[in-house]
Amino acid sequence: MRGRQGRIARRERAIPRIENHILAYEETLVSSAESLMVARKEKNEADIRLHETSIKLCEKRLSSHNLCLENTKKNLNR
Repeated sequence: MRGRQGRIARRERAIPRIENHILAYEETLVSSAESLMVARKEKNEADIRLHETSIKLCEKRLSSHNLCLENTKKNLNR
């Protein structure tokens, strides 16, 4: 498809895909937080740093995907 219908179809297909990515990042965030708690109990410094950076990266990706989803939905209604 070309033109307006093609853009609308592409945006409609992108919404479920972005939502799946958001769910995956939320699950990863929860599991990393649990692993971080275990690493802190064991006082394993290497694992603590690893999980902290993983959580930070996951939060960054999650916020960017949420923003992308909002913009896609907003542009779909134009």
